Amino acid sequence: LAVIDGLLTTIGGQTPETSFPEPTNVLQSQSNRRWTERFPPMTILDVDNKKFDMAVVQTGNSVIVIGGEHHGQRVDMLDATTSVWSALHEIPGYCDRGASAAVCGDELYVQNKDGDVFQCFLDELKDDSKPEGSVWTEAATLLYSDPTLGSLCGQAVAIGGGDSRSIQAYD
Repeated sequence: LAVIDGLLTTIGGQTPETSFPEPTNVLQSQSNRRWTERFPPMTILDVDNKKFDMAVVQTGNSVIVIGGEHHGQRVDMLDATTSVWSALHEIPGYCDRGASAAVCGDELYVQNKDGDVFQCFLDELKDDSKPEGSVWTEAATLLYSDPTLGSLCGQAVAIGGGDSRSIQAYD
C-alpha cells in the first residue's frame, strides 16, 4: 500500500478469482469507496513487472517497489507527479517474499526474509552513472528472520521476527 495524491493505493498483488492466483502489475487507488486504476502498471523497458509480496516505501512523490515474488532483485520507482516508472539499481540480496523496507532521512534500508539488511543512499539509487552493484551495502544481519523494518526517530528499526518480540535499532 502507498498513499499517492492523498489516496490509498495498492501496488501489484495477486488476482483472487482463481485457485492459483496470478501476480499482477496493476495500481489501484481508492476514491469515494471505489478502486480505480489511476497510474500506469509496473511495466519498465518492456518488462511486465507482475509480482506480489514486495516491499514498498514512499519518499516525497516517489514510490519505490523492492523485490517480491517473481522479480526478487528488481528495484523500481514510480514518480507520482509524472506517472512514469523507472528501473533503479537492483538489490544484491535476493528479496523474494516477505521483504520490508524503510526510509530514514536520505537512506533506504531493505531487509530480506533471512534477516539480512541492505542499505543505500536514495540519491545513489537513482544515479545511472554508478556501476551496477555499487550502491548497495550489507548493513547488518538481524538476530531473527522475517522481522518488519521501520523508521523510528531517524533510525532503522527491526520489530519482531520469528517468535521474537524484540526491537532492534541499527546505528
